[in-house]
Amino acid sequence: MGKKCFFCGESNPLVLEEHHIIPQSITDGFVSETVTLCANCHKKLHYLLRPLVKLVKLEAIKENLPDPFPIEENARRVLEVIASYDSKSPGYATEEAVYSDLKAKYGMSDEDISRVLERLIANGVIYCPRPKCYKRSEVW
Repeated sequence: MGKKCFFCGESNPLVLEEHHIIPQSITDGFVSETVTLCANCHKKLHYLLRPLVKLVKLEAIKENLPDPFPIEENARRVLEVIASYDSKSPGYATEEAVYSDLKAKYGMSDEDISRVLERLIANGVIYCPRPKCYKRSEVW
């Protein structure tokens, strides 16, 4: 079974494209996961997302914050740690384990870990199947 458009189910490989879940224009080079879309759905999605991307960038500038996604390397680290628990029982990572592993392996601070987790949850990359537990979203 080949790839098909996530939204409409189109399966013609000539019109299928990969859409970055987190738009490249706001990730400063971080390559996010992709989802397969047909050209029509891809164009429609970008049209709908354009105001949101502008708003995110505007808010960062207005609050004099750094780029909204300067956490590429830390995000990869967090996802790597969470993914390492996918095959272990119960199939998700506890908050305590994530913080412990990231501190031990990468020397990340509580603040950095918390910030990355919040952004990954807000962007649908991970979710909490139980309180204080993390799992990668199926799309990812």
